[in-house]
Amino acid sequence: MSPRLERRSHVNILRTLVVIGATGLVTVMLPAFSAQAASSQNDIVIVSDKGMTVTIPNPNKKTKDSPQRSVRPLGGAVCGIGNSSCSFSLSAYEEKYITPSGGSQSRILSQGTTNVVMYIVPLVAATKADFYNTNSLAFWGGANPFNCTSVKSTDIWDIDYVAAGWGYGGNVSVNLNFGSGRIGYENSYGPTYQIAHYGDHVYLSVSGGTIDTVKYEAHGVFQFGGQFFDTDAYVSDFIWG
Repeated sequence: MSPRLERRSHVNILRTLVVIGATGLVTVMLPAFSAQAASSQNDIVIVSDKGMTVTIPNPNKKTKDSPQRSVRPLGGAVCGIGNSSCSFSLSAYEEKYITPSGGSQSRILSQGTTNVVMYIVPLVAATKADFYNTNSLAFWGGANPFNCTSVKSTDIWDIDYVAAGWGYGGNVSVNLNFGSGRIGYENSYGPTYQIAHYGDHVYLSVSGGTIDTVKYEAHGVFQFGGQFFDTDAYVSDFIWG
């Protein structure tokens, strides 16, 4: 009997996510791996674990470094079915202007970039998507208040596929598994105005079928007392050119 193929295609719906607390503050000199993931050389590392580094700005800073939006190269992915591999980048961005109760209007944003390498069985299927060097942040730009009560930042790596099964791996300690080719990493911290992530490598793979689409998301949730605001940045690319 031939294996049952599963077809899945995720709709961009924000799900309820689990908050992972941060512990063990330590001040370090960060490598300059990304302008997004480290806004100064005196950021505080709140997580450094198995391929994932999470930072917040130094609480002693009195000014904010405004993030620069990452621009995705034009053209997108072109992965021909005769190739054995192909690579491309994904960049997601969303910003909103909000006014916290008793405060002043300013922007919140989520943004992230990741480099994708596809493994392809020529003329047959795309069977694996490797996500390297994921950089993301969730940022509040206001002065009143200067900090949020808490900020939550989430990265999500995702695939659409037609296949008998799927799996994931890499050296990031993934702490969200939604099933059906969708995994993530998140944490929260407060008070602060920004959380930045740097993830070294995660992958999603399928067996007995092919990957159709690769997706990446960067989410932020910003708490001001009893108020919550969110940002949801999405990007995707079709594999076959």
